[in-house]
Amino acid sequence: MSAVEHLRPLEASDVDAYRRLRLEALQNEPKAFGSSFEAEIGRRLSHYRERLTHSPENYVLGAWVGDALIGIVGLVRETAPNRAHVASVWGMYVSPRERRRGVARRLLQDVIARSRRLPGIERLRVTVLSDNAQARRFYESLGFRAWGSEPAALKVDGVDYDEIHLGLELRKGG
Repeated sequence: MSAVEHLRPLEASDVDAYRRLRLEALQNEPKAFGSSFEAEIGRRLSHYRERLTHSPENYVLGAWVGDALIGIVGLVRETAPNRAHVASVWGMYVSPRERRRGVARRLLQDVIARSRRLPGIERLRVTVLSDNAQARRFYESLGFRAWGSEPAALKVDGVDYDEIHLGLELRKGG
């Protein structure tokens, strides 16, 4: 059973909690993100606050237990006219002490449900490292299907990592 008390899009007033959890994510899982702890530790709060300026098509969803932010996931819709039917899931992270309680599943289920209600969004996409079978199984359990890979998509400490691209069709029974 999930320990989550509530989910909600983060607001500018959540910037301290978001920054703290984002930096924890980058430090604990350096291969899972395009950015790095070293790149973000020195950024001003305004950088994080800008990420929390949200709309129904661009937000960071937070999972809370009391006043503690324990999980996050972002959604961003493409803005180019010919790509506006696609949105990307990004930055999924659950604090290690809260894992295996259904937090990530609740976060992603909420993102999927919100996306299904948005006019014109037909597809969600996400990427996972090719060697992260657990993450891939998680996304596939919610209907995402692999459609391609990108060799050497990330380079962490001089080591190349391939990514698997997954998609979820929202309008075609996906």
